[in-house]
Amino acid sequence: MEVVPTYGAMVIFKSGASTTVIGPTETLYVNAGESASFNCVVTWDTSPGIHSILWGRSLDDGSNWNNIAACFNVDESCLFVDGLQSVYSIERSGQANHVFKLSVTSATLNEDAHYDCWPFVDGRPTAPHARLYVLNQVTSTTINEPEDPKTVESGTPVIITCTTTSGNPPADLLWTIGDNDITHFSDKTATETGDDTRLYDTESNLMYAFNASDDQQYLKCQSFQHEILTARSSEILMNVEHAPLIHAIGVESWEGNTVTVECLASANPDDITYVWESDDGQTGNTGNSNKWELADEDGDDEVSVTCNASNVKGETLLTEIVKKPCHSSVLNVRKLYSSVCTCDVPTVITTTDNPYTANEGDKVELSCESDADPPFPDGIIWEWKQLEQDSFVPVNTSSDIYEITPESGGEKETTLTISGVQIIHANTYVCKLGESAVNISVLVTGQSSTPKYIL
Repeated sequence: MEVVPTYGAMVIFKSGASTTVIGPTETLYVNAGESASFNCVVTWDTSPGIHSILWGRSLDDGSNWNNIAACFNVDESCLFVDGLQSVYSIERSGQANHVFKLSVTSATLNEDAHYDCWPFVDGRPTAPHARLYVLNQVTSTTINEPEDPKTVESGTPVIITCTTTSGNPPADLLWTIGDNDITHFSDKTATETGDDTRLYDTESNLMYAFNASDDQQYLKCQSFQHEILTARSSEILMNVEHAPLIHAIGVESWEGNTVTVECLASANPDDITYVWESDDGQTGNTGNSNKWELADEDGDDEVSVTCNASNVKGETLLTEIVKKPCHSSVLNVRKLYSSVCTCDVPTVITTTDNPYTANEGDKVELSCESDADPPFPDGIIWEWKQLEQDSFVPVNTSSDIYEITPESGGEKETTLTISGVQIIHANTYVCKLGESAVNISVLVTGQSSTPKYIL
């Protein structure tokens, strides 16, 4: 039997039999000044002699351990390392299974550590260990940009940095632009604050190419540490310079054979120049006016018109066939895909909540119907589109996510189904029948109640 002197006058004997220990493995979060405790369940070695277990803590990742106290089988008393009895206490309970509860009565950052207990003869504990986090709210969360609004060019990647200071645990940082989560375009590093190994500064660098749909949206950086700590955030307004985005070409008036059309576009800078052309060879340059007067020379109550909108950032073309309205009054076409009444095209009505709110994993069903009964005029069928970057594109039904029913496209009703919806599917969807359409905003849990894209 080996005799090993430790802890002042106490002598600890190591024998050939063994003491078994079940140490703590839980993770606890407390604010400074609050208490926390961990249990160590001990079955003592039954061989003669003095046997002991150790309580210890590791201030790093669990590699290096410092003793807190030793507890003994003789009278189940405990001896603390000098100075630690004012920080920790140990209570003993149980008969068959002896429980030694280590408590921190008023936690500080000094007690933020890994904790474990083990038989003295084992030398050191084995993983897993308990973990105590003593929380410290970050003092600031800041997007480090000198200008607000920040001006960028559409499609050009930029790096924007967000920092937090003096937090424990290190903060996780979430980036959003408008309603879109763009955190996956960022990285994150955490560094110790000065000489204190329990306070951390966090830095996240976002590398992202903003586009036209991000113009005049707020870029936000939010810091999250723990549910009992308040999230903090910083935001700046993004001024995204981009070429014109043409939303639609509409009819303002149709008097006899004289037609006035309007090109609805947005751009940044908004100094837009409009150039026009029709399929019968008529051309026009209306400068900064988005309206053009032309002649319906064939008298067939429809004209194919091309609008070319340009600014210093580029130009965009859109060609549409415009038709004579049912009434002589001026129509409201100020919003994308507003329901436009035409002589031979039925009007679209949505039968779905708008905006439509869903939880991740739900099956979403968006439905529209016509105010007229099929069959529709030749070439008039249902279409579903969604916003992608700066324009609306047909919904891709080749994947298992989207399904459109009925497939024929000539029925009175149509439904777009999104199976297992995720946050990335939060978008603006367009249900279109000929010249008439409505847009439906889909919001998924975690999204704002504001539609993703409003025109």
